Amino acid sequence: MTYTAEQLDGVRRIKRCRNYYEILGVGRDASEEELKKAYRKQALKFHPDKNGAPGATDAFKEIGNAFAVLSNPEKRLRYKEFRSDHKHVSTGQARHYDYYTDFETEIIPEEI
Repeated sequence: MTYTAEQLDGVRRIKRCRNYYEILGVGRDASEEELKKAYRKQALKFHPDKNGAPGATDAFKEIGNAFAVLSNPEKRLRYKEFRSDHKHVSTGQARHYDYYTDFETEIIPEEI
């Protein structure tokens, strides 16, 4: 599948993101509706059927994980607490929170 330079740049941007808010492109005080809107926009942009850039599938999964955590009030609160305690922790890998599996969640776009 072919891809554009813009799609590849988008994948690289997602990989550089340091937190779930940055992945979705929302502020820390984003409402549920803002989260849904941002998720839909990002999911459409990075869906593997629409984006053939290398890493698009992983970026799509990261977007789903970000939404799954931030759209769940309990997980979002735990995430905020975790992030404030561990601001400088990073694995340097594509998946930023492998060592903290409570935030590893898959979400299916059709569920939204």
